Amino acid sequence: MRAAADLSGAGTAFKLLAGFSDDVRWDVAMPAIWHANAINTTNQYRAIGKLAWVNMLVAVLDANVLFPMLLRDTLLRVASEGCFRAHWSPRILEEMTRNLISDYGMEPSRAEALRMAMDEAFPEANAEGWEEIEPAMRNDPKDRHVVAAAVAAEAAVIVTSNIRDFGNLPDGIVALTPDEFLTEILAKNTAKVLRVLTMQAAAYRRPTLTTSELIGRLALTSPRFAEQALQALARR
Repeated sequence: MRAAADLSGAGTAFKLLAGFSDDVRWDVAMPAIWHANAINTTNQYRAIGKLAWVNMLVAVLDANVLFPMLLRDTLLRVASEGCFRAHWSPRILEEMTRNLISDYGMEPSRAEALRMAMDEAFPEANAEGWEEIEPAMRNDPKDRHVVAAAVAAEAAVIVTSNIRDFGNLPDGIVALTPDEFLTEILAKNTAKVLRVLTMQAAAYRRPTLTTSELIGRLALTSPRFAEQALQALARR
């Protein structure tokens, strides 16, 4: 299936056609939403101050959690709300775009536009210096670059759907599934996460989704998070 997105910002409108497992259309794409609300990483720093910024949870997002559209959108919206600092590396984004092209059939130009939009919306997300660190990592060789990015970004968490390849991690770093990670974020930032989910659901078109329906779809990748989010939504 394919979903068309109209991106508009600073008076410029353009379309980004992207294929995902969810046949969803949204009137305003993720980058425009982040910028319109002035909640990208740079503005978070200005808004909350240096100490809070330094103390914010830092997480590296593996390519496999950036591939599913709804999960990626949720993670990045939650990061934009200041619940955690999202990081990745150019290699992680290259893997994401490669998989979108090879596994889903997304046009290369569209996948590249998505990657560029993510970098623009999160200008401080790219970890630097991970290449020199990678040879010293001890986990599965094909995923050592992810751990190296976490070390370079001084991250406490790696969010990945492939936990088994992340043994023997450096001290101070843990690997969590997106379900585990979002559940922890929800517990500590319930009001913010529910606001994110409500705004996220309202942005989608064809089909339209209620907040509960969006959470139901997220249950495919994050069942415990979805269950607890629905319970929190019912109490609101």
